[in-house]
Amino acid sequence: MLSPTTHSCPRCGYELVQPRQQSDRSARLSELDSLIATLQAERDALQAESDAIVHYPVLSLPPEITGDIFNHCVVPLSIPSSALAPLLLTRICRAWRQIALASPRLWQSLEIPGSLPVTVLDTWLSRTGDVPLDFLFHTLDHSDTLFESMLRRSHQWRDVHFAILPMIFHRINNRDILLPNLREIHLDVCGLDMYPKTIRIRNAPLLREALVTTQANFELPWRQLTSLTLAYKSLVECLGILACCPLLRHLDARPYTLGSAVTQPTLVTLAHLESCTSSFSEHSLLEYLALPRLEQLTFDCIGDRPEYVATLVAFMERSRCRLRELHMPSAGLMLDHFREILLGLPDSVEHLSVSWWHAERADVVFATLGEVEILPRINRLILKGDELSRDGYQSLIDALRARAQATAQISVSVSVHEDVYSRGITVLPDPAQIDQFRELVEGGMEIRLEVSTTVDSSPVVFDWTW
Repeated sequence: MLSPTTHSCPRCGYELVQPRQQSDRSARLSELDSLIATLQAERDALQAESDAIVHYPVLSLPPEITGDIFNHCVVPLSIPSSALAPLLLTRICRAWRQIALASPRLWQSLEIPGSLPVTVLDTWLSRTGDVPLDFLFHTLDHSDTLFESMLRRSHQWRDVHFAILPMIFHRINNRDILLPNLREIHLDVCGLDMYPKTIRIRNAPLLREALVTTQANFELPWRQLTSLTLAYKSLVECLGILACCPLLRHLDARPYTLGSAVTQPTLVTLAHLESCTSSFSEHSLLEYLALPRLEQLTFDCIGDRPEYVATLVAFMERSRCRLRELHMPSAGLMLDHFREILLGLPDSVEHLSVSWWHAERADVVFATLGEVEILPRINRLILKGDELSRDGYQSLIDALRARAQATAQISVSVSVHEDVYSRGITVLPDPAQIDQFRELVEGGMEIRLEVSTTVDSSPVVFDWTW
């Protein structure tokens, strides 16, 4: 029997919905409709914000374009760091991370200190694919874990610099290591007494440039090299190596003097060498070289001996080259013989760079340059010194005026660094001398004069360019 408060349909017997219930449910539906509208508005706002990010111009670029941009963000030979590309690029967003991880060239250059965890190195190397690797590897640690990881990637080595112990590097002797991409190697290996054996590098058909700045003994494919730097080698060692380098075009060799005397006369002819950097000392490398194609010569000097001039003159006569450039970056001690040096050079020299120490030596340089019959084809002068007096500026002007009468098309750069602490003053050209410089420029000469000093630890530069 139905409850007296319950209403049922007289035809089917089902309970009837009361008007109040209908009202409550309508109110609830209205409330839900309002909530839905609010949520939809919030969703639309979030979608609009999301769309603004997704359609940011950089993120709309094709992945290959983004990858090329990433390549320009990488600092070459940097220690792996989350604050630098490429690791930083993997932390921006999912799209950039995918692009960075799929771009092996981003990972092909790094610095490897001994403190780098091997797990970090292995992860980094795994992202390089098969692209060539450029790296600086330096450690004094005896552990070879990092080196072993690099050896497994030896087929990718391209431009590499090692500053490690030879007892680690010698492991390359015991492996059939292939170096098909190696084109430049810098060996700065220390500790000769710890490992006196010869370390051999083979199977590097593309190797053309080597920097061997170590006393440790290395055997390289010398015959294929076109550029070579040698340091911490005796004169005998240098000559022995150079005799095996017929294709050299660029040489920087500064043998040490102790025990360097050559007991048997040795002459090495490098028929293709174009530039040479060396030094004058008790036993100069130039005494034993003939360089018929030499165009650029740079030398330092140790001491001040007249025989150095004879050595240079004999070298030039023996080589019979058409030298175009002479650089004397720290030849201040030889300026007493500066005139004899220039007289011993061929007239083909067009570019002269020389430094002086002390104002009185500058007078020697300027007086010699004023003799226009000496190196008459000079069209580029770079002069550097530590001080210059007012009379020195006038001597320079007189020398340039003499040169201008022979050839007005000459470019001159003069840099003077005044030491205020030793001299107490900074000497600048006076107004009349400035006017004379301008007159030379009006005649066709290019001149730049820079006078620098330091005041209260702050650099001060006076620069005139005409």
